[in-house]
Amino acid sequence: MKNKKIKVIHILFTGFIVTFISSIILLYLLIDKSISHTYLSASYDSSNLNAKQITKLLAYEWQSLNESELLEKLTNYNYSTKSKILIKNNKETNIVSFDQIKFIFENGKLTYINRIDIQKL
Repeated sequence: MKNKKIKVIHILFTGFIVTFISSIILLYLLIDKSISHTYLSASYDSSNLNAKQITKLLAYEWQSLNESELLEKLTNYNYSTKSKILIKNNKETNIVSFDQIKFIFENGKLTYINRIDIQKL
């Protein structure tokens, strides 16, 4: 009888230890995932802010360019950096695409970069 009680207590204690350790591991994974998500979110926000600032700087510096001047600058960049970034010039929509950056022209002058209104800078 005592032997059975000891076995039952041993099984219950072992089950408790396994459950406790599993809970600790799951808690650790949850905390680790939360921290990783926070760092990833902060990194994304920082990169997004940097991209917006660079776009505004570029817009300020290039606001008076016409299409041919812009295409020359982009082509020179590709050549000097040995990049193979595709430059698309859509005459119907007045948009020059350089990778994921869109340069939008109105009346022959650069007006927007990625839909940021240069006139409002």
